[in-house]
Amino acid sequence: MRKNDCGCIIPLLIGAVLGIVVGYISYSTLIPGIVTALWIGFGIGVGTLILLMLLALFANCKQERCICENGPCLAISTLGTIVTTIIGLAITIVTGSVLVSALIGLATLFLVATLINIFNLLNCLIKTRCCYKD
Repeated sequence: MRKNDCGCIIPLLIGAVLGIVVGYISYSTLIPGIVTALWIGFGIGVGTLILLMLLALFANCKQERCICENGPCLAISTLGTIVTTIIGLAITIVTGSVLVSALIGLATLFLVATLINIFNLLNCLIKTRCCYKD
């Protein structure tokens, strides 16, 4: 049995809670700077995807273990972030729309999951670089 069997579920649960909160806030009030936040989320998603591809290309044997453990979760959350932010940037953001609020909530879910998975990947890479024993 693997040590980290629920590696993808915990970031998604945390992201879901924050996504519900942000979605509710965007439904009830206009969030100033939401378009800027969507652009930042898009940039984080694209940057993470590039980082993941570069790590996959140039990783050594010890780093490949981190990519194999954290890569699938990171790739899914990153692609979700990119897709939801593109859709969010393509539509008009209004208050009181359930669909817009759900989209903002989904974008938040994927962005939070991406950030947590980036942290997990970097933490694993640092541990392998410093030769910590599991």
